[in-house]
Amino acid sequence: MDSEQRVGIELFLNDENKLVKGGSLKHRYSDFIVNEVDPSGKVVFLSTKEGDLNDPYAEDRKEEEKKEQAAQDALTEEEKKLVVPINQSQIDLVKSSLDSDNADILLSFIDRQNKELGEKNEILYFFHIDDKEKRTAIHKLIREQFPTLETHTTEIEGERKITCFLAKAVSKTKRKKMDMRTNDNNSKQMLHLTMMKENIESMQAVHHLSKMIKK
Repeated sequence: MDSEQRVGIELFLNDENKLVKGGSLKHRYSDFIVNEVDPSGKVVFLSTKEGDLNDPYAEDRKEEEKKEQAAQDALTEEEKKLVVPINQSQIDLVKSSLDSDNADILLSFIDRQNKELGEKNEILYFFHIDDKEKRTAIHKLIREQFPTLETHTTEIEGERKITCFLAKAVSKTKRKKMDMRTNDNNSKQMLHLTMMKENIESMQAVHHLSKMIKK
């Protein structure tokens, strides 16, 4: 069987097929109806217009917010005035969670910022860490314990390294350039969907979706 016949094409517009001449292509509204299929090959049907608006990551975010708040509540009024608020328990946590080299450079970086000995827009580069889970743990630790700091994973000379800096001191443009948006900090969440649209062009629908996502 020819490849054309496999997909239902049986007639062609040429002199041998007189029946096709004078016909119309995509003339009725039903000619424009497309049936979408899912990855398993099944035709997708709209069974309800009631969407599930529950955020599957809401509980995780609440838990992180609680930890961030708990870390802030443990600070004294004097510690809260620091550029990067930190207390002894957090210092101990950094030393127990990171290897000695990376713990030392992080604590030295925080100390420089608090004593205003360095540039506000200084960027700290951690020593290379091969283990992805360890990189994820560092991102999480800094996000929960030091809200004024921001971390990203970037690639330097073929090695993935974590960068750390004062969030308010580095421009958005510079942050985007250094940010690989890897799964190290779970920042990249993918969504697979089938879109239903009526009386609207595909690209126009995509444009509307992109505007909504940016909000």
